[in-house]
Amino acid sequence: METLSVLNSEEQTIQSSYDLVKGVFTHEEAAEIVEDLFLKKINFNKQKNFRRFIQMGLESTEIKERIHELKKAYKQAEKQIQKAKEEGKQLCISSSIIINIQ
Repeated sequence: METLSVLNSEEQTIQSSYDLVKGVFTHEEAAEIVEDLFLKKINFNKQKNFRRFIQMGLESTEIKERIHELKKAYKQAEKQIQKAKEEGKQLCISSSIIINIQ
């Protein structure tokens, strides 16, 4: 689903929102979705940092910190999924991407 809105008529800032994940999932499905999303983003940042190292000989502290944040969030999500599994419950997951054009 796409939502378009003009946030500021003077500068013509346009915002689009896309539903990436939306639904109720078993713990197996949730684990797969969460793993795919987190690992893709972690690997993106690792590659970005590696490219920076190759080009400039420096690693980015900000990127390394972001990787750490993502790994920590992933572990928390895994715990939540495990809890749902132990309780025999399903998980409701939603994720949106919001893009602003300024």
